[in-house]
Amino acid sequence: MFKGPDTNNFSQTKGKAEGVIADQEAKLQELKERYLRIERWLRTRSEQASLLAEERNELSRRQEEVIKKVTANLDDPEAYEQFINSPELPQLKTQIATIDEKIRKISVDDNVFRMVWDLGNEFKSFESVAENSKTALTEDLLKLQEIEDDIAHLERDPNGEREQSHRKLDEDVEHLVRLRQTQLETVDKAEAMAAIVDSLDEEQRKVFLANMKLEDKKLFGGYRSHVLEQAHEREMVRQSERQDPELLKARVEQNQDNIDLKSIQKANKKFIKQTFELWNGNSTRKQRNQTPVLALPQNQPWDTMKSDIDPKKSGEYTLNPETQGLDFEGAKVFIPDLKKFEGRPLAEVAKHLISTYADRYHIPGIEYWKWLIENPDKSPQELKDGNYHFFFGSSLRPRDGGWGVPCFYWFAGGAGRWSRGARGVGDGWSPGYRVVLLEK
Repeated sequence: MFKGPDTNNFSQTKGKAEGVIADQEAKLQELKERYLRIERWLRTRSEQASLLAEERNELSRRQEEVIKKVTANLDDPEAYEQFINSPELPQLKTQIATIDEKIRKISVDDNVFRMVWDLGNEFKSFESVAENSKTALTEDLLKLQEIEDDIAHLERDPNGEREQSHRKLDEDVEHLVRLRQTQLETVDKAEAMAAIVDSLDEEQRKVFLANMKLEDKKLFGGYRSHVLEQAHEREMVRQSERQDPELLKARVEQNQDNIDLKSIQKANKKFIKQTFELWNGNSTRKQRNQTPVLALPQNQPWDTMKSDIDPKKSGEYTLNPETQGLDFEGAKVFIPDLKKFEGRPLAEVAKHLISTYADRYHIPGIEYWKWLIENPDKSPQELKDGNYHFFFGSSLRPRDGGWGVPCFYWFAGGAGRWSRGARGVGDGWSPGYRVVLLEK
């Protein structure tokens, strides 16, 4: 016999959840105050340096005037004697040297400014942390309530629940049997279509493919790509797909059917957890347990993603179905020249990559990002140049809930490591940004 739900346990759990939320809000406020103190200190230093620089420029201008006046009267012994005995020029040099030393002491390294600026950007999203935590905990409490309700229901009628489960299992088995029969029939049909296509010349083949029904294109594309890949004839597949994009779409859909998203989610869970903890100091259960969505980069709505911001969806991410299961250790990296995109949104860079390179290069995403970070010794040396390298095959929502593109740069300190990050699809492309593509 099942034991019924204990309302006292539920109340205790709810009290603990509310306590966690209050603690997180207090920590957030403390971190924000510390950041504001650092920002005020840097601003004061910067203002002091600006004032000293103005004072130095004025002294330098005065020094130039004195020297110019003397050099204009070198033939006048009295003027020269007056210049030699005047303390003004030595005093000016001493004052300038003193100001230079003051500027040196209060100057702050550009890296510090950049770090504080990045920290400021992070704090813009920090204010949603408490709400995210509250939402996640509230959802957990609701699930707990549902479980307790289910237990109570099962206690009242356990046999009824089991009978319903058995009926569902029988229905699933029947469905699988029908699905297998359909698969066998479609293989026969695909082989027949392949025989027809192989018997046609190039012009006839184009006409035949153009008039083929969409569902037949999917079937034929999936079958043909599988056969050609087994025979190491991938170049022929790409040529066919360039002639008819529907064949590419069909092959991708066929590949998606063979990708086990649950296994990928399980394999990525630890990495996603580490990533959010590095960025935010913690990770929520919802972020860690997100199931990825398969999406070709060319099917992503890059323009609308710039304004699609929802903190409740933090942790969502997409994967490029074309780059799952690639041999990354043997892959050849290609880094395109994107200087002309400096200052333009990442969304425009994405669309350019798709239209210019997608037919010849793979656009990797989180799967390659993860592999490189976990295998720094096997990472290509050309990526360890200190620049930010982006992986447009994936998009993900960091804590603020906006869509971003994963990236990293090589931190050369100590033994060296990859420092991971993400930039919003609406952010501007910078001179130090690069894109990672892989040769097909």
